[in-house]
Amino acid sequence: MPYRIVAAADVSHRNTTSVLEVESCQHPEHFILSSVRNKLVICTYTFDFEYEAASIAAVANTIQKIGAAGFIITMDPDIGSEQVKGTTMTMQVPAIILNNIQSSRVWHITIQ
Repeated sequence: MPYRIVAAADVSHRNTTSVLEVESCQHPEHFILSSVRNKLVICTYTFDFEYEAASIAAVANTIQKIGAAGFIITMDPDIGSEQVKGTTMTMQVPAIILNNIQSSRVWHITIQ
C-alpha cells in the first residue's frame, strides 16, 4: 500500500510560534491529526538537533502519537553539519533518514 508524503509545515496548525519547531517534529500538539494519519511526514534536521534541544527519538515519539505512518528526516541546508546525529537507534515507527546534505538535496530536487 503506497503512503502519501506530507511536509510537517503543511499539516500543522498555523498558529504555532515557530516554523522550525514544527518542521523538526518535536511536539505532537502542533499537528492536525486528520491531516497526518497514515501518512509519511517530512521533518527537518535543524540546528536544534545539533545542540541536543531536539532528537530523532522525540520525532519518532511524536510520529507515533499523531498516528502517522512514519517519517522522513531531511537536513536543513543552512545547518552546515556533515551528518545527522543520533541515527543509530531502534524506532517503533518506519523512518527514512537522509543523513547528509547531498542526500537531502537530491530529495528536495525530486519533490519539486
